[in-house]
Amino acid sequence: PPVSWSDLTDGINDTLVTTFCEAITYARGTTTRAVLAVIDKLSDPWMSEGQIQISQHHYQAEIAIPALTSEPLIGDTLTTAAGTVYVVDQPPIHDHGLYRLILRKQP
Repeated sequence: PPVSWSDLTDGINDTLVTTFCEAITYARGTTTRAVLAVIDKLSDPWMSEGQIQISQHHYQAEIAIPALTSEPLIGDTLTTAAGTVYVVDQPPIHDHGLYRLILRKQP
């Protein structure tokens, strides 16, 4: 039978979410929201005594702008289903319908 465009995109989105995304809870104050985000560990080069080092790590999350009701703020937290907590460490970047967030993983 023919498949509608909506059904097709829903199926693709489900596959992508299952494969690449991690369910998280985004918290600001007393308000929490379940959203989906990709959280990647990145390495940034930095200088130490004239030498380039690549051992400083930060995490980056991408969250669809419509998934949140207001602008993310420094200090907001993201908690994964497994209980890992990340704190928004820098102002959010708007990028093609996404908030790009730099995160600090909590011990």
